[in-house]
Amino acid sequence: MIALSKSCHIEMWEDVVENGNCIPLDENLKEIPHSRWSDEDKKTYLLNSKAGNAIICALLEEKYTKMHSTKSVKQM
Repeated sequence: MIALSKSCHIEMWEDVVENGNCIPLDENLKEIPHSRWSDEDKKTYLLNSKAGNAIICALLEEKYTKMHSTKSVKQM
């Protein structure tokens, strides 16, 4: 899985899967509305979506039903 994620984007594994924190939060740990996301927030969230898609595609059906509703790849 590491090799696949790095082949998609070099920062995908380290920035998204290992570190998490791909959903922008304010100082009160509440999600920031999409309209206020910075370009960096959007980039990180897109990497999270791509990594999540790669993981979900690799899962068997019984595992998929448990994971498809998580918001971050680190949660997966």
